[in-house]
Amino acid sequence: MVIEIKLPKLARRMNSATFAKWLVDTGDNVCKGQPICDVTIDKVTLEIDCEHDCVIAHKIAHEGQLVPVNGVMALATADGATISKSVISTYQAFAPAPPIHVSCDITPDLGDSILPMDAMRTVIAQRMSLARHEMPHFYLTTIVDMTEPMEMRGRLKKEHKIRISYNDMLIKSCGLALKKFPQVASLYTTQGYVRRSKMHVGFAVATEPEGLVVPVVRNVATRSLKDVSDDAKELARKARNKRLTPDEYGFGVFTVSNLGTYDVDQFTAIINPVNAAILAVGKVVDTPVVINQEIAIRPLMKITLSSDHRVIDGALAAKFNGYVKYLMEHPDKLLEDFDDTK
Repeated sequence: MVIEIKLPKLARRMNSATFAKWLVDTGDNVCKGQPICDVTIDKVTLEIDCEHDCVIAHKIAHEGQLVPVNGVMALATADGATISKSVISTYQAFAPAPPIHVSCDITPDLGDSILPMDAMRTVIAQRMSLARHEMPHFYLTTIVDMTEPMEMRGRLKKEHKIRISYNDMLIKSCGLALKKFPQVASLYTTQGYVRRSKMHVGFAVATEPEGLVVPVVRNVATRSLKDVSDDAKELARKARNKRLTPDEYGFGVFTVSNLGTYDVDQFTAIINPVNAAILAVGKVVDTPVVINQEIAIRPLMKITLSSDHRVIDGALAAKFNGYVKYLMEHPDKLLEDFDDTK
């Protein structure tokens, strides 16, 4: 009996996926639940598990091809029997994605090579080009004194055995700031602004070698800092293992991109086309500052807000960044029910 290995529907809005690569070979014995291939949806590469104990007999999907939901990616049998050519011919190959062209006039030197982009990198390139072309970006940088966050982080670890990262605090702070300034969570359309009511905050996670993915912590403004931290840790783990579902990286209204662990002082980030802003975060640096007319050394961190000027003006961006700064410099506010109307 021929077993059809199909692309499952991984999210409500999913209609198709770009095939990335096979993780098994023809003739391999595969167990139910074993990862057999990678597919790319939006900017995320996901592993697809086999739903049967079987032997892979014939591969249909190939790299770069667009596979519809429930489309047959491969044929298998339960006992390793050969599938006839007449049966194989009844399955139509999928239409390939458009080929990648090099759109430059540079002549490579001898020894240079042109490497094709994988499906995920192609999607990233398309979306970032779209964002830069259509969105009028502007940037605003604010310096945050991390003395209090460092103290609170150490206290929580020592007294309560709770590990909270600076990124967890930033996600929570941004969720509260979005609640106070909901225009920052809006999305520009030709029909008007789309105002989002639920403050789902995404955060960038590096996956090698594919690139960045952005899992999303839900309803950040109404959840405890510990819940936000627990969610973020689990989502980051799933992202690095390519186990995120589309529902776990979709519907974000804002993004935090933190490169502090990479020894980056400051940078600007490109806005995700489904958002109006993104916060770029640098590393914490011991810096001399003047406090009460005396020089002191304080741990400072630079945060840079990239904003879509069609939705956000300079004053609103400054207020948003200022509020994030206030919450980070008063981190006990992140541990309580905070009256954000003050």
